[in-house]
Amino acid sequence: MYYLAADPTGRYIYATDKMESPEDPSLYRFSLFFRYDTAADRLDALPLPERTQAVTYDAETGVLWVGNVAGSRLFRIRADAFDHQLEFTCEMVARNSDPSCVCPDDAGDLYAEYPAHRDVQDVIIERDKNRMLVFYETPSDELAWRSLPHEATIWQLEPMKMIKQVFNPSADFVRRSAKTGHYYTQVDWIPPGVAELDQDTLQIRRTLMWPFGFGLDVDPATGDLFLVNPVTGRLYRIDPVGLKVVDSMKIGIGLKSVTVDSGRGLLYVGNYFTGDFYVVSWNDKKVLATANVGQRNYATLVVPESGRVFTTTTYGFFEIKVDELIARGTADE
Repeated sequence: MYYLAADPTGRYIYATDKMESPEDPSLYRFSLFFRYDTAADRLDALPLPERTQAVTYDAETGVLWVGNVAGSRLFRIRADAFDHQLEFTCEMVARNSDPSCVCPDDAGDLYAEYPAHRDVQDVIIERDKNRMLVFYETPSDELAWRSLPHEATIWQLEPMKMIKQVFNPSADFVRRSAKTGHYYTQVDWIPPGVAELDQDTLQIRRTLMWPFGFGLDVDPATGDLFLVNPVTGRLYRIDPVGLKVVDSMKIGIGLKSVTVDSGRGLLYVGNYFTGDFYVVSWNDKKVLATANVGQRNYATLVVPESGRVFTTTTYGFFEIKVDELIARGTADE
């Protein structure tokens, strides 16, 4: 499991799956895309022709945008496609392996594909600007790093077309700060750090070379950034105006994700290697509770409408009952 998104009502949770094999990452070249109905406690899935990770819900159109891992496509999926699985699958097969497949007339707009680079890490919808921002991760191996494009692509939404490619320093998590209006991302490779991207052009404005990190989120109330570093094991708060670290706290080596829960005033920090999920009170500089949820704890979603918290691990995605966890202090889920 990799990334999570929710519909505007908070009823449906969507999850991508990289379908990676630890022994041979190339073994799986397809993926399943999941929808969890929280009201009916029901899980549905759709097949996709490439392994996927990034997912974003466009509330205005009821469309999900899903990005590939190692392929070359960005998928547009109508949210109600899960209720028309036969028609969706027929359309996907017709586009990818059997053009002679005859599909129902209403299958055509359930599924569409657009060209993209490998490793789509984030998709951001800007309806006020009629555009979509697609961010990519720079490959970790030097040969691929030198030969493949390191870009963010800007798409016009209506009508749909790519209008610009911009140099990108490698993005895993891209967040916008209300303090400055600009975007921020952690830079994974050559050199590592945090980059500030112009809100209009996406050009790099400034960089913070230390600390580097592998997980970043923004506090919507203050506009401050939170970053975790797997080597130092620290959680950092960064002021985006000065682009500098203003405070930090030690949690544990191996951290790779941080998520702000503005409703509860908490931070959720994931340890990618040990599988520990930390509930943190930043104001108290204290870990309130810990649960071991499984390795590759990478993405956590707080549903604004309900306050429910979901996280992903190598075992799948599931709900964390935060209030109960705090009451217990520490638990193994």
